[in-house]
Amino acid sequence: QRIGDWRSCLSWWDSLLPTTESSVPPSNHGGKAELRRNLRLSSYVAVCVAQGGRWSEALAAMRDASAHDPSLAVLFALRALRVAGAWKAAFSVFQCKKHVWENSSVDLQVREVMTRQNAESWVPLDKLQTLRSLYGA
Repeated sequence: QRIGDWRSCLSWWDSLLPTTESSVPPSNHGGKAELRRNLRLSSYVAVCVAQGGRWSEALAAMRDASAHDPSLAVLFALRALRVAGAWKAAFSVFQCKKHVWENSSVDLQVREVMTRQNAESWVPLDKLQTLRSLYGA
């Protein structure tokens, strides 16, 4: 089912239990707290919320799920930030999490989000040229 209004999406997401170790008993697998750990669901929520311009909430949606596949979580976070047009935040994630995504299975995809894939529409040209020269794109 397609998630509609970003406010409804964020409200639903916030209604889920946080995934701290103390709040998730082992018998609660499959419950509301587990939903916050689902990488695919987190990415849908992140994009939905980012469409409303709420990129910080979009990043927060990816945080809990990142333990399962950190490099894929970085890719999904960058995609959500692209939707939000938040190039500064994306650049920060791209740089700060380089140790996570570089040489991973999604290395090329991460680079392409930042340097290709219609990057001209959301990254200022001077920054894009710098990224392309630094990352060989």
